[in-house]
Amino acid sequence: MGQPGTGASGQLGVDLASVARLYGRVGAGGTWERPGETTLDTAIVGGGLGLTVTTPIGPLQLDYGWAEGGRNRLYFAIGWQ
Repeated sequence: MGQPGTGASGQLGVDLASVARLYGRVGAGGTWERPGETTLDTAIVGGGLGLTVTTPIGPLQLDYGWAEGGRNRLYFAIGWQ
């Protein structure tokens, strides 16, 4: 059986033009051995910034995310998810 997991996130964005959107997000979560161990103090907190542009071939999305402990990632997506 897998470990219990809990998480929460939020996102806020602003339209830059009719074809572009800039957004930021923040989240916290993790997995624990027992449900009673689930606390915000032991959760991993992270955030990110992203840009989505609508093109004739579909949306292009570029996101940069970071989390506690130096876990940084760059994401690129083409098309609908």
